[in-house]
Amino acid sequence: MPGPDAEVRTLAAHGYKAVVSSLGAMLAAASFLGDPLITAAEPGAAAPGDYRGAMLAPWPGRLADGGFTWRGRRYDVGIDEPERRTALHGRVADRRWRWRLASPVAVTLGTVLGADAGYPWRVDLAVTVAVTERGVVHTVTATNLDDEAAPLGWGVHPYLVAGAGTGTMPGPGAADGWALAVPAATVAAATPERLLPGGIGHVGPGLDLRGGRPLAGLALNHTYGDLERDASGNARVALDGPAGTAVEMEIDAGYRWLQVYTADEAAGADRRASVAVEPMTCPPDALNSGIGLIVLEPGATASAAFTLRAGKTRRGRRP
Repeated sequence: MPGPDAEVRTLAAHGYKAVVSSLGAMLAAASFLGDPLITAAEPGAAAPGDYRGAMLAPWPGRLADGGFTWRGRRYDVGIDEPERRTALHGRVADRRWRWRLASPVAVTLGTVLGADAGYPWRVDLAVTVAVTERGVVHTVTATNLDDEAAPLGWGVHPYLVAGAGTGTMPGPGAADGWALAVPAATVAAATPERLLPGGIGHVGPGLDLRGGRPLAGLALNHTYGDLERDASGNARVALDGPAGTAVEMEIDAGYRWLQVYTADEAAGADRRASVAVEPMTCPPDALNSGIGLIVLEPGATASAAFTLRAGKTRRGRRP
């Protein structure tokens, strides 16, 4: 859970519970009938070192060399990973957001980008979290308040857990007993030196998760794209654990990419105890590559949403 200086709201309905923090608009916890669907944020941490539950904007992932060029002008945002010469996960994960709406089943928080020279465009960001019969619904809306087009990307960083149906967090190595299904046709591995995405290509047998694949022996820190979608434009990810303890993520058409990370670099009890499945509007370093980058015209709005829910077997249980 976030630290004592954070304002926290708890939402509950239909067997689902979500905890949201004003620091970083963080989805700090989500559960169904007491069983966790994601790892909770650590006590005392406004922006956990692994960014669990955090909102990532105006870029998700890593930005090479701490800057980018847009329409002939260079913008420097600073480097916060000197060993990799990158800027990590945007600028709003440790910012205090303002509550715009609060009820027992839904909250909306907001903040405005554009307060620094590295990213001068005034873009309003709103995050809404709601608990519904369908699960925990997380929606981001961005509106350009500036008089110039704004380059933009964002993502969210939940770490999914399949659990064991005991109401407790899984331990280290738990992911080795899970299977993950991601309906993606293309993939880019993170470069080992800087953890920036390499070239995007079709998934090969070693990284193809479309039919569901056991995670034992598989280390992932990869960007997946070209997602198979239903008639509504939605794509679905499933993480299956023992005894039917599955968690599902459904993403709408606003999210075109997923970063999947099996927490192999996490320390102690967190190592391979969860699987980060990060919905993103663009891949990492998009402000430099331009891949998937949103160009938000003055007055225009863009949005993207995902839903977390218990798998079918778990949903069969009654609150």
